[in-house]
Amino acid sequence: MVACVAHSGILNEVLIVRLKCCAPIPSAGGENARAFVPKPLPPVPPLELDAEIQELIQNAMLALGRLDGLTAVLPHPAIFLYSYIRKEAVLSSQIEGAQSSLSDLLLFEMEGVAGVTVDDVQEVSNYVAAMNHGLKRLKNFRSRSGC
Repeated sequence: MVACVAHSGILNEVLIVRLKCCAPIPSAGGENARAFVPKPLPPVPPLELDAEIQELIQNAMLALGRLDGLTAVLPHPAIFLYSYIRKEAVLSSQIEGAQSSLSDLLLFEMEGVAGVTVDDVQEVSNYVAAMNHGLKRLKNFRSRSGC
């Protein structure tokens, strides 16, 4: 993760103090924010990839390969991606304290009405918009770079 903005809150402040890795960063909106700023690569001392870590990496690569294989046989990958992006947005926003479910998001998108606070559903909807924006930018980058 390149940057992880820490919002005000006791837990975040404890993490900032404990990790001693967050630095003030300028914000486009003029808000005060702190972010994790990683050290330059390659790390010193170098990473030690023992047998256990290499096995975990190998298992992750196998899982990604299975997922990639499944996308080749999906009749409509766009429908899968639509659902996956929304589920990921709900889970990510719940980590930050939003009280919204996948059904709340879908109702909000269809009817503009939510079963929970509009702010929570709007936050999830913003996650979806950010992911879609990132995917469009990635597609444009690939088409321009020939990848």
